[in-house]
Amino acid sequence: MTRYLMHQRLNCIAIAALFLTGCSTFSKDGGFDSVSSVAAERLHKDAVYVKTDEDRDAVLRRTQELLAAPLGMDDAVQLALLNNRGLQAAYAELGISEADLVQAGRLPNPGFTFSRTHWSDGFGIGRTLSMGVLGVLTLPVATRIESRRFEETKLETANAMLAVAADARRAYRECGGRGAGGALRGAGEGRGAGGRGARAAHASGGNFSKLDYAREQAFYAEAAARLAKARQQAVATREKLTRTMGLWGSATQYTLPERLPDLPKDRPQLAGLESFAIKTASTFRRRNCARKASPPRLA
Repeated sequence: MTRYLMHQRLNCIAIAALFLTGCSTFSKDGGFDSVSSVAAERLHKDAVYVKTDEDRDAVLRRTQELLAAPLGMDDAVQLALLNNRGLQAAYAELGISEADLVQAGRLPNPGFTFSRTHWSDGFGIGRTLSMGVLGVLTLPVATRIESRRFEETKLETANAMLAVAADARRAYRECGGRGAGGALRGAGEGRGAGGRGARAAHASGGNFSKLDYAREQAFYAEAAARLAKARQQAVATREKLTRTMGLWGSATQYTLPERLPDLPKDRPQLAGLESFAIKTASTFRRRNCARKASPPRLA
């Protein structure tokens, strides 16, 4: 009778667990579709999660197509979305978070114990089947918490993708501005070199005083120092842009336009900008998911 009741209890627990929890499985996209939709809607760019050799070859072909012509700002953003290694690592966090969600929705493994005991006039065989009842009862709560954490990870990944795009735009503007400024300073230095030779000839002939000639020398020495600093900053900003776009090897020999694009003639429409920013800001949505995912506090 006792053995029969034990079997009935186990059957009731298994049936209750099936009703309390659904079948948790991995999705086809791993949560990446939500990130790619943000890139398409807000940036009008393609976000690619490189998982196979075919994906890597497709990204390489797209990168070579974009680098064949002088690089524009939109091209720099697209290259960053395709090749940035930190962004690919953030995409991998989606799979880890979904694995935690699937694990939280699965039943805990049962335990089976088999024992054989001897005593003076015989022996006994014991068989025990056990299962964590507390883990079964808390499955719905754990699934809801991991589901909200998965949504939070999606928002964090989308925010990381937008941050990389913003960094690429900022680095492109800095690189274009530094390059144009360095070219102008170099042209001025070239024109001033001929003037220094003429002034040196005049100074040797007594047409310039030594004080005026020393002032001229100090002025051109300062100009040369500023030119060297501008060239160093241009190299640093180009390296920053290269790192943001995730380029290496021969791909770093890309060309940039001689000047930045002109500003738009018409001012952008800013009506309802604050409400749009609050509605679409991933930071607020991520904090809301984090607040909902945190376990309730006991009074």
